Amino acid sequence: MNPIIPIIHQNGTHPDRLLEALSDFHDALYQLCQRIGSISPNGRDYYPQPGLMDAAVAQHQRRSRVLTDLAAEIVAEIEGIQAQAADSEKTTSY
Repeated sequence: MNPIIPIIHQNGTHPDRLLEALSDFHDALYQLCQRIGSISPNGRDYYPQPGLMDAAVAQHQRRSRVLTDLAAEIVAEIEGIQAQAADSEKTTSY
């Protein structure tokens, strides 16, 4: 998905503030991506019910994918803001 990028202009939020907030959010997502492994399903917790382990693994994979997709979307937004800010600095001062 292509994220919607804020338009950088003099009456809007300064790009540094946007980038700082998105970077902080991305850092938190990165930590979640690193920690999601700690909640990986363990077969001994699901074996009494056939098929439950497969469902738990699928659930875990979906959760991991959601986090990595969101992180990629935030990176794309950051890059879009950075590109606009670089162009704006050539013509405008904040």
